[in-house]
Amino acid sequence: MKIRLFISLIFVLMVAACHTRYLVRPATADDLQYSGKVEIRSTNSIPCFDSKAYIPRPEDLKLRPMRLVKVNIHFMQNPDSVENYAGSTAIQYAHDLVDAINHDLETNAAMNLPAGNETPVLPTGYRIELDPDHPNIFEHPDRDLYFYVHRGANANLYSKDVTRKYAVHADSVINIFLMPHHPDSIRSKSYMNGATGITLGYSIKVAGLYESGNPAYYFSGVTNHEIGHALGLSHAWQGDPCDDTPNHPNCWENTGVPPCDGPISNNLMDYNPFQKAITPCQLGIVHRNLSRISSVRRKLLVPNWCALDTSRNLTIADTVIWDHEQDVTGNITIQPSGYLDIRCRTGMAKGAMISILPGGILYMDGGYLHNSCGEEWQGIRILTDNKGNTGQIFTSDEGLLQDMMWKMD
Repeated sequence: MKIRLFISLIFVLMVAACHTRYLVRPATADDLQYSGKVEIRSTNSIPCFDSKAYIPRPEDLKLRPMRLVKVNIHFMQNPDSVENYAGSTAIQYAHDLVDAINHDLETNAAMNLPAGNETPVLPTGYRIELDPDHPNIFEHPDRDLYFYVHRGANANLYSKDVTRKYAVHADSVINIFLMPHHPDSIRSKSYMNGATGITLGYSIKVAGLYESGNPAYYFSGVTNHEIGHALGLSHAWQGDPCDDTPNHPNCWENTGVPPCDGPISNNLMDYNPFQKAITPCQLGIVHRNLSRISSVRRKLLVPNWCALDTSRNLTIADTVIWDHEQDVTGNITIQPSGYLDIRCRTGMAKGAMISILPGGILYMDGGYLHNSCGEEWQGIRILTDNKGNTGQIFTSDEGLLQDMMWKMD
């Protein structure tokens, strides 16, 4: 490491670009120009916490791979019945359910409400994935805990007994429990035995799948709805923090009679037969909760931002402001006309580098650069032309640049 660092520090490279020859060297502490005392923004500060800043933009989605939320799927089984999903049938059903949920996330729908709305339909930027590092599909024959009772004197929807007993890696994986309604409940004509669910922390209970006999995609909406709760979303019709999810009477269908005589919601976080639309504001909340280094929900992600991916290299040619936490997987080049203002945490992939051409500016306005995977990123290269023009770094504190292979000695 010391030999490689020494070679990197003394290596002088002359490169030709547009008939201009540049001297390329690692940035040193002498390159830092202090812009005055600027408070380092923690991950809980208002500028870095505002969910609006996390609404996925096309340029953000180019910087990082898809956010992958880890899930386990548990099949609760009645030992006294043969009507259980088991073996290869359970495995196939689990994969079909994951595929159906991801299809809904990929094909985000336009909002039905309010009537005549022009709410943008954005790529969601996240999917779910069966935990890639551990066993992820489970079967649990359990006479005492297999069933779900949605209502009545024996209702157990809020009980955590089954999740306490069977959830695996409960602090870093969403555990989804597929449970049948209790046979005694189903016999009651007043009991609703359709698809329903509840979120208890990072564990989800979903019922009604066994009884219907329908394919998994029939239940992607209710399961995805509960995953939305686990990722920090509220019921949309009840007055959530979003101004693009209007309040409404939460009608299941158009009955032709007020208040259910108009368009019916299709938002994921409402109760409706569709649950296919996720608004920009809702996506901002999800991505904030998955991006902030201090967020407990970040543990739910597959850490696929650690390795350098040069297909995601980024060129900054104009003014770009990063006012949200993020993870960048490619190299960054700041062109002569480029100005990159980093105001919150930005994670760089292992071995990634930032190159600043003459006239280009990197401004650390209260944010910081680091590696969030326990590794080192390459660091910053300063390019100087034959007229002495050079790239520039403005910062308020040297400590804002961390985990660099090229130390700023």
